[in-house]
Amino acid sequence: MSAHQERLERYQLEQRNEEIKMQRRLRTYSGTFKELVKTITDTSLLEPPLKHSVDLNWPVREYSTRRSTTDPMPMLFFDISHNPNNPSPNTLLLMREEGQEVPEGLLAESMQLEFSTSTRFTTIKLKCEEPELENWDVTVERPDGIRIIDIFEEIFKTYNLPLKTPELLYYRDILDSASCQQAFERRCKETPGSAVHTRRRGMCRIDLVGSRTLFNGIFFNDDIGQYHFQLLEQHPINICLSPLSA
Repeated sequence: MSAHQERLERYQLEQRNEEIKMQRRLRTYSGTFKELVKTITDTSLLEPPLKHSVDLNWPVREYSTRRSTTDPMPMLFFDISHNPNNPSPNTLLLMREEGQEVPEGLLAESMQLEFSTSTRFTTIKLKCEEPELENWDVTVERPDGIRIIDIFEEIFKTYNLPLKTPELLYYRDILDSASCQQAFERRCKETPGSAVHTRRRGMCRIDLVGSRTLFNGIFFNDDIGQYHFQLLEQHPINICLSPLSA
């Protein structure tokens, strides 16, 4: 039995034990109906904390770690400052390193893949490694199983919220920097049909990282039992020239 199979069986056993505990609690429960509902919907009981990593689907794996495999699949470029539901050459695209054509429809199909190839996730919390964004975790929830597009959507939504007044004051020095100002202007310019609205919303969380908006894969942090994701510097003219394969 492989190490991965052992981890998966251990995880499944932990889930079964949690279900048994829940059934015992319900059989002996004597509180009010309101308290019962809270017990049943408590996600800390239904979803045990992550204790080990699982196999992730290829679109959310770092390209440099899968490029040496038999079929590494194309490079995936995702600028998290733009809505992944509006893919464009500067937002979300696939490209093969050797210049071969990517099959039509592969991008749309890859967005519907589940987050993990071995375990169905219905909720997950992600943390960005960039220090400017560490105060805001990304929480993804989907009862029918989390897909790649759900991950990308929540990353976009979480960091494209306007900064509140206390946050504007706290990050004032960073926001006054040339990199942040340029990032804000770029967002306004590249938002199709709503540049005026984007400017009126003002500086957002994502502007704090300047041009470091290129998604670079998700990995598991064993120390805290949580998934993290990395960002890379994006090329100022062509997203495909960014160092994704370095």
